[in-house]
Amino acid sequence: MRYEIWSGRIASEFFIGVFSMLNLWIWKIINTIFAVMFLILISHVIKITILKYYSNINKIVDYFVCLSFFIIPISVTTRSCLWFTGSFYYLWPTVFCLIGMLPYLYKLYNKELSGKLKILVIASVFYVSYMEQTAAVLLCFGILTSIYLYIKNKRIDSFFIIENVIVSVNLVIYTLSPGNIQRIIKETNKWYPNFNELSFFDKVYQGINWTHSHLIRESTVIMLLISLLLFIIYISNNKHRKVYVKVIAFIPSLFFIGSIMPINKMISATTSYEYNFDIETILSKIFFNPMSSVISSSISAFVMLSLIGFIFVTIKNKNDRYICLILYLASLSSGYILGLSPTVFASGPRIFFMSNILLIIIAGILLKAMIEQIKLNKLLWKITTYAYIALSSIYSIMYIGGIAIKTLFKID
Repeated sequence: MRYEIWSGRIASEFFIGVFSMLNLWIWKIINTIFAVMFLILISHVIKITILKYYSNINKIVDYFVCLSFFIIPISVTTRSCLWFTGSFYYLWPTVFCLIGMLPYLYKLYNKELSGKLKILVIASVFYVSYMEQTAAVLLCFGILTSIYLYIKNKRIDSFFIIENVIVSVNLVIYTLSPGNIQRIIKETNKWYPNFNELSFFDKVYQGINWTHSHLIRESTVIMLLISLLLFIIYISNNKHRKVYVKVIAFIPSLFFIGSIMPINKMISATTSYEYNFDIETILSKIFFNPMSSVISSSISAFVMLSLIGFIFVTIKNKNDRYICLILYLASLSSGYILGLSPTVFASGPRIFFMSNILLIIIAGILLKAMIEQIKLNKLLWKITTYAYIALSSIYSIMYIGGIAIKTLFKID
């Protein structure tokens, strides 16, 4: 029925209907199990890339993933994991999407895919296919990885073809849903009445800015972590580079440091009577509101896109490089494409749940690469580890405390 009048998200709608008829505690228990399994799955994806003689990294990866989950903005996790409807639209599809990626990752790193896992993958793919964001990510990942494997002269498994066909067919069924058309019309009239008057460029532009705004303003810690890990690996592999090259390599990290610092509070009362602008406003626009002007949007886009080249020149292992590049592009494009939807702003930050998870996986692979390639000073390693634990703990306290206050005082 919902397929005809509202949405083509058949799998999510089915489970929403089933759990709506059950006691809410059943959903809470199963959803909690899903969340725990999700962390294990993220850790497993990163561990696939670890070389056999570096197996001691496994525990570090486990700790890193558990801590990093609390670095995801609470505005994202509460609406995509703890909200009843949101869990079926965001948490569950993302879990199944990562499961759908496993066959390609196993093939890349010469690991065997068991028969039981193949069955789980096929079942997962059916769920993923009826959520546009996860379906697009999995389909593009599958096709591009198959091409990459072909270029490397690796045999393309028939299972890859089956998986891609299943995703494609079910995505078409989802797209052609009569309910989708009606929903788009109703949602456009409600949230964005003049949406159809925008040009294609305008829609893409707002999608790009909305994505960059989230990653720079709300996911700053994750982006700073990625840029710092890239910088450390690059400097360690290029010790004899000139100073100006090292300074350029540090620009992305410097940008995110500037974004995370309360510069608008640190610098105040700088307004001059002779000019109609001040330092605080300029810095605020650059770091805190990349949607405010073309200049600040361009700066944000330059930094975000420069990381693509940074990843390419920094990571030595070709498979690691490919995975980080493809996941980073997926994290960006999965947000960019939402600019074509009239509900891009109405949906809120939960739409970036997939992007944040992909970024954590990238950070985990970079951490693994750093440990494999660099002999770290034990004292520096301990200080860095404790600092990250402290930061994650602060976020987790804010996270749990916020939920507790919301629950106790019944704040919507």
